[in-house]
Formats: sequence, C-alpha cells, structure tokens
Amino acid sequence: MQQLSILKILQFIFVTGFLFLQISCKKTAFTAGEIVKKIIIFENFDTLEINDEFNVFLLHSDTNKIEIRAAENIIENIDCTINNKLLSISDSNKNEWFRGGYDEINIYISTDSLSGINILSSCKISTCDTLRAKYLTVRTNKNIVNINLSVNCYQLHFKAWNATGEYRFSGNCTNFYVENFGYGYVNSYDLYSRYTYVYNYSTADCDVRASEKIIYEIYGNGNVNCKGKPANFSGKTYSQGKFLLSD
Repeated sequence: MQQLSILKILQFIFVTGFLFLQISCKKTAFTAGEIVKKIIIFENFDTLEINDEFNVFLLHSDTNKIEIRAAENIIENIDCTINNKLLSISDSNKNEWFRGGYDEINIYISTDSLSGINILSSCKISTCDTLRAKYLTVRTNKNIVNINLSVNCYQLHFKAWNATGEYRFSGNCTNFYVENFGYGYVNSYDLYSRYTYVYNYSTADCDVRASEKIIYEIYGNGNVNCKGKPANFSGKTYSQGKFLLSD
C-alpha cells in the first residue's frame, strides 16, 4: 500500500509539472514574423560600437545610413543611437533566445568617415566593398568574432582582447599594427602593408605581409608568419611561438 501511495504521488507531480510547462510555454510563445527592412539616415559618426549578435556589412558611401533586415516583431527593438559621433547598435528584444543568432539580423552600414570599430559581442562583420579611411582601429573583446574587412588606409590598428575567431584583412595600408591577446587567428596575407608591427600573445598564428619592415614580439604559442620579403625585420620571442619569413 505504501508503494502504491508513493507511485500516485509521483504521478501527480509529473502531471502537474507537465501542465505547468505547457501553460508557461503558451504564455511565452513568440512569433518573429516575416523579414522586413528599416532604413535610418544618420548624421556623421566616426566610431561604430556593436553590442549584440548581428551580421554587419560595411559599405563606403557619401550618405551615412543604416539598413536593418530582420523579422518584423524584432526589428523595432534594434536600437541605434549616436552620441559624440559614436554609433551604438544593440538589441533590446526580450525574446532574444528565439531569434536564432546573428544570422537572423543583418545590418548594412553606409559611411565614408569611419575611424573606429568596437566589437563588444559575438558577431560577424565584413565589407561589401573597400573601406577607405586615413586611420582605422578595430577592437574586439571577450567574444567569438569573425572579421572579413577589405581596407584602403594609411594606418590599420587591430586589437583582440581575450577574444577568439578568425580575423581576415585585405587591401592596402602603409602601417599595420596587430595586438592579439586572445585565441583568434589573424589572416592578413592579402593585406599589403609596408610596415607591420605584431604583438602576438595568442595560441593561434598571425599571418601578415610587409614589403619594407616588420617588428614582432611573440608571447604565446602561435607563430608570426610573414610574407613580402621585407628588407628589415627584428623582434623577440618569449615563448614557443616562432617568427617565420617566406616568399
């Protein structure tokens, strides 16, 4: 009799829990809706800050604007604000778990005055054409980030802090600075730089190019691999990572 009572109690707990779960799911049900787009024309900004998981595309244009493509019940809660020439983009949707990650929200940013990109969340960011700037600094922080940027600038400065992913750069610049403190792979063989400076603290490699000079410091197990036959190269290695020069 005692075993039968215990069985009935367990059955009651199971049925009650199942009904509660069904009611909770109905209350929190959320439909994202059809994909729509929203265009915003902005005043000048020179720094982009990405605060949530987006798929970001950069275009060089005389008009500063943003085109957001996302589900209709999500798009209105994508927040874009400018303060002191800093364009901040974030997602205030409470049902963020539903939207399926950054591939579900595509953001196209047109500008001709960008000098800084701060990536504060996991995301993908790429260029649709060549991004032109005199000075450009790209920073990542503590997230999984995939970067694919084509640039034409005097100086490109890339900083990765405790982040991982693949960082691909191509195009042309005079000076290229790399500070890789995370676990990501820097792939910049297609970036034609005259002077390259690499500080690699990562377990992954930094692939770079320099036509005249490269200076490196290696603190992690990742190598610094250099193409371009620079006449001047110097540096120090404080770990198992190596400096490798090739054609």
